[in-house]
Amino acid sequence: MELLECYYNGYLNGILVNRLSLKNGRIGVAEMDQRYFLTLNSSKGISRMSLICQRDDYPSMPLQMGKREAKKLFRLSLGPGDNETVHIVFSPRKNKQDLFSGDLWIDKQSNALVKSDLHIENAQKHPFLPIFPADSICNLDMNISHTFEKEGSSNRLDHINFSYRITYKSVRDTPTVAVPSIVKRDLMTSGIMYFYDYGNPFILPYFEYDNDFDDYRKISIIPYNDFFWDNNSTLVLTQKQKENLGFLAHEGCLVNYRGENYGNDFLRIRHSDSTLSSLYEYNYYFWNSEKRMMLNRKLKQNRIYQQEKINNSILSDLYHLEVQLFLDVTQKEGKYFFKTFTVFDAVKTFYHLEEGDETKAFLNIFFDICEIERRRMENQLNSSANTIQKIDSIYQEAVRRKDEITKKYLNEVQLGKAKKFLSEWNDFVFKNLAIDNLKLFGEKLK
Repeated sequence: MELLECYYNGYLNGILVNRLSLKNGRIGVAEMDQRYFLTLNSSKGISRMSLICQRDDYPSMPLQMGKREAKKLFRLSLGPGDNETVHIVFSPRKNKQDLFSGDLWIDKQSNALVKSDLHIENAQKHPFLPIFPADSICNLDMNISHTFEKEGSSNRLDHINFSYRITYKSVRDTPTVAVPSIVKRDLMTSGIMYFYDYGNPFILPYFEYDNDFDDYRKISIIPYNDFFWDNNSTLVLTQKQKENLGFLAHEGCLVNYRGENYGNDFLRIRHSDSTLSSLYEYNYYFWNSEKRMMLNRKLKQNRIYQQEKINNSILSDLYHLEVQLFLDVTQKEGKYFFKTFTVFDAVKTFYHLEEGDETKAFLNIFFDICEIERRRMENQLNSSANTIQKIDSIYQEAVRRKDEITKKYLNEVQLGKAKKFLSEWNDFVFKNLAIDNLKLFGEKLK
């Protein structure tokens, strides 16, 4: 029902994974019983588990505690080993639903961990939550294996294998004769996180967002980078995975496998009753010459204030428009390749004023001015950006120019009420982009 592929920069502290930052990702999903099942954040659920620190939402294991406590909670014994490693087998004495069972392999010379295999049945402590509050998860069985490679006198993470099986109880708001209000399904997920190329991280997209967003939300705001995928084959799909992908392509939907699945078009699956459209507010709008931008009045930051509050406020405290220049850089054989976008950031934007006839034109001219600066930046990148320092310099200069020109625009047009200046800026946009916002939003604005 789902195949997820992602590349990240990993930030590690010893054997702990402190953070993962997404470079690019893509998804294949297929429908089952008029539902889609998504594992929104497996990377975080698996990577934040610590082998040496106890957490409230994960089962515990011997490496996380002192010898006395470990012997109190676990049965420990020696398993079959070899000349280089010690093999420790452990299982809970009681409370089996809160403690892992498993195996540890430790290097005799360095005392470094070589491998750990952990498993638990019907876990009561786990990091997984249902997508919708009315749904629930039970009967969770989990297996997770950490494998390390030798690095000097210690070891470092090479890969994490994981699988889990759950019973997922869905509660439907509108049951039918064929489909009851409560449906239980046994679902299984498996995957691998492979750590490679230490010291040589990706150039992450130049874009500000909350890194606590789940993987799906991140993929929705980091557009598919075809050059990156065409030139990156670190993880090669198995024959079975290729067959699964073919099935998903034919029977389901491939998300972010092409260039139109980001922003408002993310997870817009052809099924008319898709529950996916309700998962996210799409708060990042990518500039498109054929689509004009509108304020989302459902967002609390766009709630219209009472007139009395408006009268007692400074105008600059009542609205703020935020547009980001998105830049994704891929390096190959000493050369750099670029994908750029202009993105209206509805998360950082707020607008507490009423909308007049001129507001839509005012907003879109602002957005279009930023797009003009993006095109200027992209031309500079393609003509002269031959080092990462030069790329960064061009980007920062483009952001500065964008901020400077939009500040001038806002000061002159006065929320669109200064018709003469609004018309002049409209002509500037028309000259550069062939878009006449005043004509699109009403001749009476001219």
